[in-house]
Amino acid sequence: YGILNETPLRFEIQNSRVKQGSVDCENRELEQEFVNYLFNIDVGSNKVAELAFGTNPGIRRLIGKLLIDEKCIGTSHIALGNPPDPEKIGSGAWWQSKGHIDCVIKKINLYVDDKQVMKEGKLLEDDI
Repeated sequence: YGILNETPLRFEIQNSRVKQGSVDCENRELEQEFVNYLFNIDVGSNKVAELAFGTNPGIRRLIGKLLIDEKCIGTSHIALGNPPDPEKIGSGAWWQSKGHIDCVIKKINLYVDDKQVMKEGKLLEDDI
């Protein structure tokens, strides 16, 4: 589906899983496909497998290439379903899934130890 500027996909995470009934998108075809993917593959397909924050100041806009976009400053990358191979990166995940879907979120708000360090995708301090 590429970059969803005009019709963003929204969902809620609760207890490390996408909450059933929380998926919303004006593009109903995309919404239904996403819901089917998360809740009809297996029990692990809606579980958070990865969470990272884009911190590369040299990447300032999304271009539609996941391996670049997930590093874009001011974004967050979340993957749902099958976790990374624990032998390769030591994820420590105990589950597996037949599904895996990556999402890049723009304009995030990030708090660390109750201190906001990013607001609407902008770092609040340069020395972080």
